[in-house]
Amino acid sequence: MARFVIASRDLPDTALKAATNALIETVGCALAGISEPVAAIARDWAKAQGGDPVASIWGSAVRTSAVEAALANGIAAHVHDFDDAHPHLRAHPSTTLIPALLAWGEWVGSNGADILKAYCLGLEVAAKLTRAIGPNHYLRGWHNTVTIGVISCATAVGHLDRLGEPEMRCAWGLAASMASGMRRNFGTMTKSFHAGHAARIGIECVWLARRGFTADASIFEGENNFLSMYGASNGEPFDELIAAMGQPWEIISPGNYHKRWPCCGEIHRALVGCESLQRQHAIRAEEIETIRIGFAPGSDAALIYDNPQTGLEGKFSVQYSVASFVVDGELTLASYTDEKVKRPGVRDLLKRVERYSTDDPKKDYSGLEAYTDVEIVTRRGSFARRIEAVDDRPARVVTDSEHDEKFRACVEPVLGAAYVARFLESARRFETVQDIAEFRKVLSF
Repeated sequence: MARFVIASRDLPDTALKAATNALIETVGCALAGISEPVAAIARDWAKAQGGDPVASIWGSAVRTSAVEAALANGIAAHVHDFDDAHPHLRAHPSTTLIPALLAWGEWVGSNGADILKAYCLGLEVAAKLTRAIGPNHYLRGWHNTVTIGVISCATAVGHLDRLGEPEMRCAWGLAASMASGMRRNFGTMTKSFHAGHAARIGIECVWLARRGFTADASIFEGENNFLSMYGASNGEPFDELIAAMGQPWEIISPGNYHKRWPCCGEIHRALVGCESLQRQHAIRAEEIETIRIGFAPGSDAALIYDNPQTGLEGKFSVQYSVASFVVDGELTLASYTDEKVKRPGVRDLLKRVERYSTDDPKKDYSGLEAYTDVEIVTRRGSFARRIEAVDDRPARVVTDSEHDEKFRACVEPVLGAAYVARFLESARRFETVQDIAEFRKVLSF
C-alpha cells in the first residue's frame, strides 16, 4: 500500500476534476461556517497558540501554523454537516483532506495538480481501509471521519511531502495511535472538531515521520493490528483491497456524495420520500396525521436525537428534519438554528413522526445498500414509498454547475456575489496553479 501511494503516476482527468469539485465544496461549506461559535473558538485557539504564520484560516486575516490552520478550517468546513461524504467510507473525506492539504501546500509551496492527486490517494486509502475494517466499526460507535481520517490525511500529506516507504508506514503507525472519535458526540461542537483533528494529525504525523520519528511500520497486520482492534470479522480481505487500489479509483466509482440538505446523510432518503409523496399526492402539511420512517437495520446509527433541543442536535434527528421540511417546504442552513428547532408548529409535527427499524434479516446495512421506507398518513388515506439509495438519493451533485451553485448558496450571503465569482474562477483552474500561495489570495483577507 505504501508503494502504491508514493509511486509517481498520472491519474485520470475525471479523478482530478472530481477532486477539484471536492475542494470547491469544502471551502464553500467552511466559509458558510466561519461565523458559527465553534469556528470562532477554533480561530481564537489558533491565535492563542501563535506559531509561524505559514498557513491561512479561510475567510479571515489570520495566518498561523499549518496544524492549527488545518484544525480551524476542518472544523469550519464540517460544522453545518453540509460537506460531501463517501459511501464506502461512510464518512466525510474532503473536510479532513482539503484542510490538511491546503495548509501543508501553502506552507511548503505545493502546486495544484500535486494537491489534487494527493487528495485522490488519501481518499483511495481511506475507502479501502474502511471496507477492510467493516461496517461494524461505525455501528459500534466510532466516527469514521476521524478514525479513518487521521490515516487518510497522513497518506495524502505524506504523498505530497514525497515520503519514502519506511516513513509512510511509520506515519500510518503514528496516525493509528491517534485514531479516535465517538458518534456519541454527534450534535455537539465536538463532531466538527473530529474533522479538524484528523486534518491536524495527518500533518503532524508526516512531519514527525520525515524527521525519523518511529512507530510500528506494519500497523495493519499481525496481532492487535488496527483492523482487528477497531473492526470485526465482517470486513473485506485487506490484501485483495490493496491489490485493487485504483481499479477503479474510489473518487470516480462510487465517487463522493454531495449533500442537497445540511443534515446527516442518513436522513436524506426520508426527505426524498416525503418530497416525492407530497408532490405526487398533493399532500399539505396541515392534513398529515402521522409520518412513519422505517430504516434498514443499522442505516440510522448516526441519528441519535429523537427530541432535539438545539440546531446541532436537529441535524441528527430524522423527526425534526422531516417535520421542518414538510412544514417549510425546504431545508436550508437557517433551518438548523436553536430557535428554528423550538418552533411550536414543527414541534407538534415532530411528535407525530414515528421512526422504526424494518424487519430485515440483514443487520449491517451501510452506504450504497441502504434503503428507507416512508409512509405519510393523512385524513384522506395513507401514501407510502421505499427509497433506494441507488435510484434517487438526492445527495449526489454530478455537474460542475451544480457544485458552483451550491458554493454560491453557501458563500454569497456571507461574502457577496463578487467574491463568489472570483473564487470560482480561481478554483476552476486550480490544477494549473504552480504555487498555491497565489490561491491563498481568495481564501484569506
